[in-house]
Amino acid sequence: LYEGMTVGGGYGKIANAGGGQGNDDEHYTAFVTYTASGVTVGYQESFVGNDQQGGIDEQAQAWGVAINLMEGLSASYGEREVEHIKPSLTHVTEDQEGFAVAYTMGSATLSVQNNEVSNNGGTAGTSDETFQVALSLAF
Repeated sequence: LYEGMTVGGGYGKIANAGGGQGNDDEHYTAFVTYTASGVTVGYQESFVGNDQQGGIDEQAQAWGVAINLMEGLSASYGEREVEHIKPSLTHVTEDQEGFAVAYTMGSATLSVQNNEVSNNGGTAGTSDETFQVALSLAF
């Protein structure tokens, strides 16, 4: 691969409550990131297969970029789209996006972040938003 590039993947299987046949979720994910000159970009694809009768599968794509603007100051932005694949119902696409800015001086970090989601959790017409300002001190 190229210098600054990281590629990875994962697989997992989770047994749902109730046991028995058809109660395991399978999770797959793969990602790639590339870093050069204080900028990191990344892309990820994931899939969750719900093995239960009538279970909802999820397929997701995400990307993000983080930039070190100057010493102590960084900013990042990312988006994620999750398609909730509902058997015998209309599929719902959940859209997420967020940004963050952080400044560190000595042992203090001031950060601001905003995150938004529509069709939250695969429920059409729902939305959520968070805005946070935080001061962290290290001793």
